Amino acid sequence: MKFGIAAMALATALIAVGATDASAQRGNWRDHTAPRSQERLDVVARERFRLDQSALTIRIGERAGRLEALQLTFDGRRIFVRNVVVRFRRGRDQVFRIDQQMRRGDRTALLRLESRRRNGRFVESVTVETEARRGRREVEITVLADRAGDRRDRRRHADNRDHRDDRSDRGRRDDRRDPPRRVETRPPVAPPPAVTPRRREETRRREETRRPAPTPPPAAAPRAAGNPFGPGWFVIGTVTPPRSGFGDGRIDIPPSIGIVKQLGVFVQRHDVRFLGFNINHTDGDQSQLPIQGTFRAGTSSRPETLAKQVPIQNLTFRFHTVGPGRGLAEVQIWARR
Repeated sequence: MKFGIAAMALATALIAVGATDASAQRGNWRDHTAPRSQERLDVVARERFRLDQSALTIRIGERAGRLEALQLTFDGRRIFVRNVVVRFRRGRDQVFRIDQQMRRGDRTALLRLESRRRNGRFVESVTVETEARRGRREVEITVLADRAGDRRDRRRHADNRDHRDDRSDRGRRDDRRDPPRRVETRPPVAPPPAVTPRRREETRRREETRRPAPTPPPAAAPRAAGNPFGPGWFVIGTVTPPRSGFGDGRIDIPPSIGIVKQLGVFVQRHDVRFLGFNINHTDGDQSQLPIQGTFRAGTSSRPETLAKQVPIQNLTFRFHTVGPGRGLAEVQIWARR
């Protein structure tokens, strides 16, 4: 009788140990076939800008390699993002329309770049088109990218690892096998909260309570008819941008004009977008003015003061016409001595 009870206890213990080993083996097999982590984005550029300009350009360059997708994050003051213009190495632009208010911690959706061979493209710069605001408020923009080369390397490494695990599965499973590799996972990025009418109304009330009382603007000097800047200003040149694609404009300054202290741009007939404004002096030096972004028809830029008081040889800039319609835009360059 005692011998029978002992035999039954021994058989029960052996069955429990076998079940434990089998479950442990099945657990290891599941660990090896667990889903891989999602692709990670790398930081390729980060810059801080003042919000008194309508175009914020971040230089990327070839050091970042070939990129397949971009994502922008924002930190600092709120900013209304109208468009994101991605400029490739050969001068071609890809425009993403955003039209969204970005606050601290917000980010854009994943911006997929055009690529015929699906192997990424070299990005020269990323320009955020916004609305200029007065004051000294600043915003920090970080550019995250999905690199094409890193993705191929990760896929090749994962394929080699899976092949090695399959070969080891054909042999005997025991405790001497290497433990399953731990893959760093990253939780998916939650989309920004939906802007409901109630949330928009609460935000408007909160901003009105924090906004200081408006101060009356200073009395402006009387301006002559057709003069957008005021007394003392005169036109030094008029150019016409192309209807499609970006073009290069140039205005030669005669020596009789002398030293110019301030410059400004006045746009007529159609909207015009500027990507750069260079000043070439007679002594060989070159400087730039922060005249960038889209200017609507009938509007002008701010009067920009030149840092160097040297006669100007010529002005060069890159621009093109924006919006539908017939006819060409007209850009007037105004100066003040």
